[in-house]
Formats: sequence, C-alpha cells, structure tokens
Amino acid sequence: MGIGLTAIVDILDAIADALDTVMGVAALGEAAVQVVPLLNLAPSQPVSVDMYPADPFRGDTTTGFSDHGELIFTVRARATNNDLDGAQGQLLSLMDDEHALCLAAALEADDTLGGLVAQLRVQGPTGYRTYVDNQGSMLGCEWTVTVINTTS
Repeated sequence: MGIGLTAIVDILDAIADALDTVMGVAALGEAAVQVVPLLNLAPSQPVSVDMYPADPFRGDTTTGFSDHGELIFTVRARATNNDLDGAQGQLLSLMDDEHALCLAAALEADDTLGGLVAQLRVQGPTGYRTYVDNQGSMLGCEWTVTVINTTS
C-alpha cells in the first residue's frame, strides 16, 4: 500500500462506525438498525445496512491521485417483509434528508471519516428495490459512497 492510502477494510469499518453512531441505537422511538461493514447475507434485525465494493469499484476522476485514489462503495439498506409498513417507515427515515436517521447526513457529517480519507461523497438513495437472498425477499434501497483515498 502506498504512502497516504488507507486500507479498504479500514474505510468500510469507518463508514460502518459513522452509521452505527446514528443508527445502531434506538433513536426517536425507532428500532435499532443493524450496521455491518461488509456484505451481510443474514440480517439479524428488521432493518439492516451493509456495504461492499460497487461496480465499478475504482473511479477515474482523480487521475492526479493515481489509480487507487477514488474508491466507490455501495451502501445498502434492506428491511424484512414481516412488518412491511414498519419496514417502509424505517427505510424512508434513512432516505429522508430531514430525519435524524438520514444515512447520507450521518456520513456527510464528517466527510473525511475522522481524517482517514481526503473526502467522502454520498449519492442517492435509489428508489425501493427488491432483494432476494437466503433470507427470502427484502425491500431496500442503495446509496453510492465515493471516497478519495488519500490523505497526503
């Protein structure tokens, strides 16, 4: 790893920590949201946030920072269909720029992740999507998080 570059796993951990600070505890009468710094195939809470490298993973807008300067991640929120109305309420809270549980605001509150990266940008969320995995069908949405991975 080059001077000034942060390990990918450390970036994912920092993103998860920033989200967990806001969402990992019951807030404003909402149930806690599970936050996992990796792909989560077995959510244990009604609402779960996981993250993983996007496709494409490396951006090309930071050519001055080398090929490793811009990294792109997908941050995904999913809700079980056990209580669809409640699940949608929580997803909408994560999507709402004015809500205390806003995912984008939680990340943009410190766009350097405590000095770990030079800059972080959040795009999205998408509209609702259906995800099918070993837990069955889940409702969710995604954000694209781009980091400039250099502090030098």
